[in-house]
Amino acid sequence: MKLRPRGVFSCATILPRVSSTTITPDITAAAERAAASYERARQRIAMHAFVILLCLVGLFFAHEFSHALAALALGGRILSLNVLGVQWIPALELRTEFGFGGYTAWLIPFNSVSTRLIVVAGSTGTLLIAMSAALALNLFRPRGLGRTALVALSLYFADSVIHILPVLGKTSNAAPPWVRSFAEAHYALLDLGVRSEIYLTFVFASALLILALLFCNFYFTRHLP
Repeated sequence: MKLRPRGVFSCATILPRVSSTTITPDITAAAERAAASYERARQRIAMHAFVILLCLVGLFFAHEFSHALAALALGGRILSLNVLGVQWIPALELRTEFGFGGYTAWLIPFNSVSTRLIVVAGSTGTLLIAMSAALALNLFRPRGLGRTALVALSLYFADSVIHILPVLGKTSNAAPPWVRSFAEAHYALLDLGVRSEIYLTFVFASALLILALLFCNFYFTRHLP
């Protein structure tokens, strides 16, 4: 009888035979799990992207409705409210002559202070929404789509920042008409006696505070499930 040297083993003695019929179901199940996980991730990304897009469109409505609410609060009446090339008030109608941004027309007994406060309300309203959303992120720390929506709303402060960019380094007398129209809140406050430096400082300080609140939320919730 031929003896096998001690310590030497053949593969046949230590490895069991694995049938292909046992491997194939495992591979199929893993592939199905991977495909299902990919599909869920794709749906989550699509839903978050939709929420961000909805908030972006909502910025135009928030700005114009801030004008409208201020006009109503001061005893005025809304004649027309147009957003993204569509007239929403008094009737739904395509009105591209006002452009594809936003435009609000109101009627109010002549009062220069009230009129200028209504003008200021547009960018101020979106800035208040941004501040409220940033505070809510840190107070409630939501997850999922709620968090995405609040982050997007927090970025509404960009409305105020963008509207004051053309006035940086310019005096009120040197500003062309389109700048006065675009930076409406800045010049309305200037007409009310508020110095330019005060409003610019307020906007940039608010923007920095909102960014700081966003950073705090991301930092303190980065390990949460």
